[in-house]
Formats: sequence, structure tokens, C-alpha cells
Amino acid sequence: MSRFVLVCGSIGGGVPILWLITYHLYPRLIESLLSFSWSDGILLCLWPFWVLMIGDPLDSSILLPGLAVALNSLFYGVFGALLWAGLNKSKVYIAVFIVLILVFWTLLISLYY
Repeated sequence: MSRFVLVCGSIGGGVPILWLITYHLYPRLIESLLSFSWSDGILLCLWPFWVLMIGDPLDSSILLPGLAVALNSLFYGVFGALLWAGLNKSKVYIAVFIVLILVFWTLLISLYY
């Protein structure tokens, strides 16, 4: 179980780190991707704590991206633990997990839009 949770947490940390590296190396590419109306929604689904980055519009903070990456990694780790429990113990965990994810993303998207 711990290996599965670690892999999920690593994916949760890897997605925003890859995005931030691409943002700093190829800012025009990121700007063109964000010009599409659907790209914000996809980024919000893959990196829910991306909304924290709105608090630093000048990109001058190092702490805020680090916090957003750490929280996303933790979120994906909890996601992995609940998924593991649902697949190996009780199917009730999966139902509870799906409801929690839907509520979380609904609240997050309602705050963003």
C-alpha cells in the first residue's frame, strides 16, 4: 500500500513541477496553452492547488509554488490511499471517495469561476 501511495504522491508532485519547469523555460508555450478556454479546467483538475498561484501574479515568490506542489502531492497521496483501500478492502471506500472528490472539485471550480 505504501508504495502505491508513494507513486500517487509522486505523480501529484510531478505534474506541477513539470508545469512550472515548462512555464519558466517556455513561457510563450504556456501562454498560448492558457489562451484556450478549456485549458484552465484541465489544469485545475490535474493540479487543484494551482489556484494558490493566483496569489502571486508577479511570480516573485518561491514559497507559494512550493506549497502548491506539496499540497497537490499530499492530495494525490490521500487519493491513492483511498483508492487502495477501496480496491483491496471495501467498495464503500470508493463510493465515499468519489463523492468527496466531486464535492471538492465542485467547490474549487465554484471558487475559481
